[in-house]
Amino acid sequence: MERKDDKKETIKTFDHSDLLLKDRTKLQISGLEKAYELSENRLLLRVSGNNLVVCGENLNVVKLEVESGLLEVEGLVSEIKYSSSMSKGNFFKRIFK
Repeated sequence: MERKDDKKETIKTFDHSDLLLKDRTKLQISGLEKAYELSENRLLLRVSGNNLVVCGENLNVVKLEVESGLLEVEGLVSEIKYSSSMSKGNFFKRIFK
């Protein structure tokens, strides 16, 4: 399924997602629709229509497959926040307080 976001770009959407965290050092995410930020300390993502924040240290993207919606990350994961109720504006306001 595809839809248009606010900037008129086509975004592939997914009906479901899976998160697999192994030993707090390897994270696999399926259902990735958009990556807002990918840094060493934080990932801001849209996964199956929901906002996902991953915080940690030395986060490194190992694999990013946009068409299949797959993301693999290595590094020390300290926090995962998952919310379907925040709008995009509120999502970023709460993150950057």
